[in-house]
Amino acid sequence: LEVPNAIILPLSAKEGKNVETLKGAIKRRLPYGPPLFPPDQRSEQSLRFFSAEIIRREILQQYTKEIPYSVEVVIRTFSETEDQTAIEAVITCLRDSQQKILIGAEGRNIKTLGMRARLGLEDFLGKKVKLSLRVKVSKDWRDDQKSLARYGYFDDYQKSAV
Repeated sequence: LEVPNAIILPLSAKEGKNVETLKGAIKRRLPYGPPLFPPDQRSEQSLRFFSAEIIRREILQQYTKEIPYSVEVVIRTFSETEDQTAIEAVITCLRDSQQKILIGAEGRNIKTLGMRARLGLEDFLGKKVKLSLRVKVSKDWRDDQKSLARYGYFDDYQKSAV
């Protein structure tokens, strides 16, 4: 296979050999264009999206077996001031028994989850976070096309068909 203007560059990422040379070679070959995002924007995803993912990460780390794979996290409210962000999130699970596990005896599990998620959110957002978590049951939400669309599991074309 011949590739026009290709260069052969031996490297080892493990040893760090020629990695900077490779970066430079790639950068020189990239087309110039205007920035696609403002300099302070981290991604095309919203802070709501990342907040839900941080809470989901803590669910994955704190709970085992079926719980992490049976929940969806939705950010209901997200409001920011200069020094604090207030987030209200709803964790939806499939069954009453899962809701009981998520909440735990006297609310201990959800309290631990909230503390860990809040620390992760504060680290990510760089400011204090007031986090409110609620757990609700929605039986068979994973088998319901409208629920899946609402949670963002389909692209825009599929959403409009639901």
